[in-house]
Amino acid sequence: MQRRRVWERWSWVDLRLVPPALTVWSLTLLLPVLPPPVLLVLPAAAALLALTTGRLLRGPRRWAVVACLAAVAVTAVLASVRAGERSASPLPALADRGGVVEVVLTVDEEPRVLTGGAGPARVLVPGSVTAVVGGPAMRPARVLVFGPADEWDAVLPGTAVTLRASPGRAEDGDDVVAVLSARSPPSTVAPAGAGLQVAADLRRGLADAGARVLPPAPAGLLPGLVVGDTSGMDPQVTADFRRAGLGHLTAVSGANVAIVLALLLWPLRRRLVDRRWQAVVGALGLLGYVVLARPSPSVLRAAAMGAVTLLALASGRSRVAVPALGAAVVVLLLVDPRLAADPGFALSVVATAGIVLLSPGWSRSLRRRGTPVLLADALAVSAAAGLVTAPLVAGFSGLVSVVSLPANLLVAPAVAPATVLGLLATLAGPVSPPVADLLVWAAGWPTRWLVLVADRAAAVPDGAGGWPGGVGGAVLLTALLGVAAVVLVRWPCTRPLALAAVVGGGGARLAGPAGHQRVAGARQRARGLRRRPGRRPRAAHGAGRGRARRRRPRPRTRRRLPPAAGHRPAAAGAALPPGCRPRHRAGGGAGGP
Repeated sequence: MQRRRVWERWSWVDLRLVPPALTVWSLTLLLPVLPPPVLLVLPAAAALLALTTGRLLRGPRRWAVVACLAAVAVTAVLASVRAGERSASPLPALADRGGVVEVVLTVDEEPRVLTGGAGPARVLVPGSVTAVVGGPAMRPARVLVFGPADEWDAVLPGTAVTLRASPGRAEDGDDVVAVLSARSPPSTVAPAGAGLQVAADLRRGLADAGARVLPPAPAGLLPGLVVGDTSGMDPQVTADFRRAGLGHLTAVSGANVAIVLALLLWPLRRRLVDRRWQAVVGALGLLGYVVLARPSPSVLRAAAMGAVTLLALASGRSRVAVPALGAAVVVLLLVDPRLAADPGFALSVVATAGIVLLSPGWSRSLRRRGTPVLLADALAVSAAAGLVTAPLVAGFSGLVSVVSLPANLLVAPAVAPATVLGLLATLAGPVSPPVADLLVWAAGWPTRWLVLVADRAAAVPDGAGGWPGGVGGAVLLTALLGVAAVVLVRWPCTRPLALAAVVGGGGARLAGPAGHQRVAGARQRARGLRRRPGRRPRAAHGAGRGRARRRRPRPRTRRRLPPAAGHRPAAAGAALPPGCRPRHRAGGGAGGP
């Protein structure tokens, strides 16, 4: 019966696109280290195996295997094409020759500041070389450019520049053709598009309003929550967020897209607007938010899933979150293989999967126990995201944060208000700066709460412990969490104990010694208020004396004794006092009262 209930609970999940997505992701990570002959043979072998499997297997297994083999073939073909483009590029030959060349470069992403080095700050700029001045014609080749930070601060993604640089060979397994060391400042050839320039002005306006109204720590955090701009964050705040397990809040993910779509579609749903018009409005808002937040890996993943979800909204189909996630992963990895090794992309995908699969059931359980709807949804989403991303965080950082889950639960109610108010302030900045300042001031209060929780969580002794890094550490923690999940499902009586250990113990750690005393006092009060059969609950010490609710007295039943010796029941028709009835019928039968 237990297995049947579990099956019915998960029967709505559509997992048909999950195996192809995992196949594309795994193969994308392996292909750069494979020799070129394997890339040529792999598509044909996958196609032949798919034909053979289609004839031997039947039912859903056949389509699952065929879909995975088709994913292998497509991924291998695209990898072969990219390998041919890299080998035909003149940049490797220029790197072997040495010297300085002048190139035309298109900036693909925002420059990333490199930390930890001595001397002036330097940046890493992902871009594409479209031409070598004085060289042969070439197809765009992806490169990485290293240069001084002060020379690349004002360069926006999408800008075409010329610069003199020294080319160098890329390492084996990299998805770039060459690495360039800038020898001159970039000279703009073609500016970025008008949309990107407007987005840059809006982002700058939000940062300026935060600097005017808020203290330094919340002022640097607010743009990170709203549009993923972490350039103004205090390094200490960044370290606190990472140690407390809250670093995912500063990366634009599916949560941000969900908040934006909810903000846009809520008034339309209140007025019962047709769902196709809702999808159109949501698509326009999603496109604008992608431009505002800039197309980073996590933004692209969230935008792709949002687009598939809007398509499902327009068609009237529901429960397509898992297929949307699988389709987004497949499309994005085929278009940009660099996402396969990006930690932010992996965290975003896994967090979204956990939110989609786990948070609805957890939220319903909390609502059945009397938790308000908004609070139940926030707690369920934060708990699901923190739980499923814990193995990846442990593998990437070599740390396991004990206070991560309590910290995520504490900040959950503050994330949405800060994001919504910050987004409204961003849009109101060019129109009315006083209104933007007022909205930023209002968004500063939940942002202050986030900073406070991160600071307290990072200061907890032994709040983050060492853990084996890499794939082995992630697999080990996944196995331990899986065993714990099996125990909680098989023996439900252990769930209150686990919840008290995680939430109570973590909350006590966050609150310090006083928190331990409060938790101990709560346990003593809980033992005092425990009901026992047939007894009234004992009141807690000093709580509500003299105002205790009275229990309604229970009616007592009279125990009937057998007739005494020599006693004979009254015969029928015998004279009795007025108002009395005989208690026994003739013949000794029991009569009714």
